[in-house]
Amino acid sequence: MVNHTSDQSYFFNKVLMDAQEAVGSGSLAILIKVFADGARSRHADPEGSLGWQFAQFIVGATGASAALSRYELNETGDWLAWSLTESIEQGSEQQLHVGRLEAFLDPMIYRWAPFADIYMSWLCTFYYYARSRAAMLEIAKDILPVALGAVQVMWRGHVSEISARAACNMLSWSAQEFPEAAWRIAPLIETAARDSRTNGRARLLLVMTLAGKSGEVVGMDSKFWRSIALNDLSAWHRDHERLQLLVEELSSRNDQSLFDEIAQEIDNYQSWVSRHEPHELDVYRGLDALAPLVKVALHACLSRHQGHRVVELLAHWYQVPMAEIFEAQELLIQCPFFDRGYLSLVGSESFHVQGDPQDLLVSLTKASNQFLGTYTSVTGAAADAPHIPDRPGVVDESAGERFETLLAKTYVPAHIASQAWSFSGQIVVPSKGHPVQAIQLRLGAPSAPILSSLRKPYPDREVRRVALWSGAGSMTEEIERDVVAGAFRRGGVEVEVIAPDEASIEGFLNLYEADDFDVVWLMSHGNFDHYSPKRASLIVDERGGEIGIPELLKRAPVGTQRRLCVLNVCDGGRFEELGVLPRVGVAPSAASASQATISHLWPVHGISAAAFGGVLAGHLVSRVSYFEAFKQTLKDLDATTAELEQSLRDAAGENAEELICRIERTNIDFTNIAHWGSAVFYG
Repeated sequence: MVNHTSDQSYFFNKVLMDAQEAVGSGSLAILIKVFADGARSRHADPEGSLGWQFAQFIVGATGASAALSRYELNETGDWLAWSLTESIEQGSEQQLHVGRLEAFLDPMIYRWAPFADIYMSWLCTFYYYARSRAAMLEIAKDILPVALGAVQVMWRGHVSEISARAACNMLSWSAQEFPEAAWRIAPLIETAARDSRTNGRARLLLVMTLAGKSGEVVGMDSKFWRSIALNDLSAWHRDHERLQLLVEELSSRNDQSLFDEIAQEIDNYQSWVSRHEPHELDVYRGLDALAPLVKVALHACLSRHQGHRVVELLAHWYQVPMAEIFEAQELLIQCPFFDRGYLSLVGSESFHVQGDPQDLLVSLTKASNQFLGTYTSVTGAAADAPHIPDRPGVVDESAGERFETLLAKTYVPAHIASQAWSFSGQIVVPSKGHPVQAIQLRLGAPSAPILSSLRKPYPDREVRRVALWSGAGSMTEEIERDVVAGAFRRGGVEVEVIAPDEASIEGFLNLYEADDFDVVWLMSHGNFDHYSPKRASLIVDERGGEIGIPELLKRAPVGTQRRLCVLNVCDGGRFEELGVLPRVGVAPSAASASQATISHLWPVHGISAAAFGGVLAGHLVSRVSYFEAFKQTLKDLDATTAELEQSLRDAAGENAEELICRIERTNIDFTNIAHWGSAVFYG
């Protein structure tokens, strides 16, 4: 790169233009690798290398901002890291050269006209990501002096919207993760917020931050700042900003007029989302990205034991007509990590257990990470060294006992099992991919379907016709097919089997959409991308043909009675853990008033899946409700091997013998939660 200012500007302008044009395509990753390699090859020339490092930074900042706008937090983290790494590589652990952020303040680079917007955009995205994911704590601390200094220098001229947003995200992050720094940042924001020369949009962002939880942490008068934001700066509101302010107002006001205004503002915002997100899956992901906002409102309603308002808020949030939703008294609303402990509501009745919710959440998350082979962080927790699993997504059975113990403590605390409550569905806030129903049933507590749709279900169809789709031709599919078909036929049910050599994507979708069967049963493989849950899919033929969430939503069955869809596949019940209701997952997205779904929350052994299927089919022919059959199945699985074998014989007779022989030749410990607790029922 030639070191003339005009040539530098031309170079950086060209990099920015190429990056913006490449957004959303694979070429953006190629572009950042070109500049990272170029910077590394010029290591002997610090000045030349710095220009290429900044070109790499431009591409990374552009990619991170674009990923965040699509609610792709994992991808956002990659682009942020790649902005400052020496080489572009995939992986959870990367070394960031954070000293570059200070080096970029060299006049050679700083004088480039778009510098401030690019630099502030990166900081804005970084601190949003660090707060949302409780990630990169030490890096966020290390770069804070440079970041804050850059903001102060830029504010000597004027306070731009992007620099205001960056400062606000720094305060929000520090209020959550590094409170001592928040006391240094807040006065700078307050000074700019009080300055009449600060432009409207920038001032609104600053005022809103002082009005929220971040401002309260540093002793700001939130009511004062909220009044300014709602009244003096209302002309500058965009998107969900007025809704955010009203929701925060709910913490100190408890009147119907405010609640009605919030509901109306939610409807207005949802109308905006629907116009800008043409696909149903993207609408759900957009709602999930703003879940913290609605959770604040739910928190206020839960603290007042107003179950009816919780249900109404969720109905507005997910745009479910009031005539179709459950009544609050029909639902268990659980909040295991509420203020000062566990809280649950059924209508106006409540149950509270004192405890340390943060300590419990941290302990359960660590146990869950170990058992499920995942890495999930906890906001506000001590920054321990992350547990990076050797085999991501693979269950560690040796961690099952600890996981089960903490599940019981979380979802079935002392005395809850003795509550004489009756409910038809349950909502867990926050939604986690945990076997809530399995642990409830093991401990004798009442249970019900997990709601991924607020709609009251239609009556269950009587099981007369069943379609068994054997898609991938896996090693245990034939065994499962025999025992499941045998159990249904033994109960007088008509069974149609679709073998792997007959299977196709369109064939499955046609069968799935049609109203011909009371139970649609898939035995195959499920894919769940922990990095990008929206890509979750089902394998439906032996050529590896996949069906994703968008296809299931588009071809969803419609009827006035509810059928059952059994997805006896690995990870089919998993979902993206961002929202209030679980929606972004295969089985959760497929559940509706017209269809209940059953699947698994983690990868299951083929023999365990076949045993689950055989026992479930045996209970479905006994003319009980779908959920009652599910409950009885989990109880039968939570047994000794001999007892399980007898349940299979009772269900399928001689058709169970091959499976029983396989069970006897394996070392599967069916008392381990990995085998009896994976199933989940969505309604």
